[in-house]
Amino acid sequence: MKKREPKLSELIELIYDKHPKLLPFLDIFRKDINSLQFVPLGEDATAAIVLRNKKFDIVFNTEYIKREKLSDEDILWVLCHEISHYILGHLVSEYEKKYPPMFRNFGYDCQVNSMLYNINERKRIKVFDPNLEAYGEFLRGAENELYFLLAPPHLSEKEVREDFEKVKNIDAEKLELIKEFWLKNYRPNGLGLDEIFYYLEKILPPEETKSETSEDEFEHQDEAFDEEDLPESVRDFFDKLNEAPAPPLPEEILEGFGDAFEIEFNINDAELNRRKLNILRNAMREVLFYDGRGAVRELDFSRQRTVMPNVTRRETLMLGYDILPSFYENTMLSEIGKTLAVYVDFSASTFEYHAEVSKLIASLEEFKSARFFAFTENVYEIDYKDFFRGKFISGGTDIEPVYEHINKNGFEKALIITDGEFSTPQLFTNAKVFILLLGEFPNAGNFGIIPEKVWKLK
Repeated sequence: MKKREPKLSELIELIYDKHPKLLPFLDIFRKDINSLQFVPLGEDATAAIVLRNKKFDIVFNTEYIKREKLSDEDILWVLCHEISHYILGHLVSEYEKKYPPMFRNFGYDCQVNSMLYNINERKRIKVFDPNLEAYGEFLRGAENELYFLLAPPHLSEKEVREDFEKVKNIDAEKLELIKEFWLKNYRPNGLGLDEIFYYLEKILPPEETKSETSEDEFEHQDEAFDEEDLPESVRDFFDKLNEAPAPPLPEEILEGFGDAFEIEFNINDAELNRRKLNILRNAMREVLFYDGRGAVRELDFSRQRTVMPNVTRRETLMLGYDILPSFYENTMLSEIGKTLAVYVDFSASTFEYHAEVSKLIASLEEFKSARFFAFTENVYEIDYKDFFRGKFISGGTDIEPVYEHINKNGFEKALIITDGEFSTPQLFTNAKVFILLLGEFPNAGNFGIIPEKVWKLK
């Protein structure tokens, strides 16, 4: 067996001693780093990482370490950051050919740093701090000083919002997008690459970025590789993250459930179907209603194309090359300040859908502040984060407690996600009820009312 390099052994000990949250990386450090060398590479170089024969060869520039005064702890986080690009599949993603290098690397880094920040229980990671130096310049009106987006907010959301309100010489629409992106990306579970690049296209247009690699980036291999080329420990990474057991359900929820029983599942076992995700998103948007609480308060963006001149940077670039645009892009912002009530059927008859439905809901971060309720023969309120845990009460199904709960809370509308396998109720509601149906449509009389609208999740 090859002898492990001393510095690599020290970093492994550091995981054990000070950063147990990085234990999912442990197998990679122990088994899949073939070599870790520290050599002088000149002023500009940082390091290089190459995947060869399912092993990583890493060279770290000692001059970079001296210049940035990196500790062993900093080096550990930098290595975890770079390996995370492989874990998250960045180098085999569809974006490799879609965007120029600096633009896509910026988006990749936003996702990686959000993941590491949340792995670290949302505590400061010192090696990210230099990025925040751009924050002050940005507040003074330097709209392209956006490197602070690569670090989690160092202030509360309230303080960030107050800071942004003081900025007057940056387009208000762009300013709002930057603020929302920064805050949302570093919330628990962060944003997916689709959402990240959607925002970045608006606030950091690809055509305005340079093609060369950022000074702070590692150099990755240029050769194409497949997912199967990755070490097994890299591909198993997310399974390790989810090994921790979910917290027990509160006793007050368990009381009064008769023959109910607990169920557990892993949402990572379910595929994320984009068409079904859009069905659920559209259903949730239609069921929003205003009651003054403003439980769901996010920005809603709609894209429009018009023949009326609306000269943005894209159009300015085209006009500079004597190209007259046929259409002009226009983005409309509107704020959702409404309540959303969602009831999810976790009865035994819907068991085959539990993981899939939970993963779909967990993927719609814009609705995380909605009010969610699980029901079988009773109703109990759950948190958005409960869908990630995959642990619920199950049993028979009764729709009457749902109607009773809707009436008691005075909801104007409600979305019920169910297979409809229950007896016809004797209690009804005057609220507008929308149904997202799992499986085939049952006898319409089962609901006791005529739903406003029915979607089929298939």
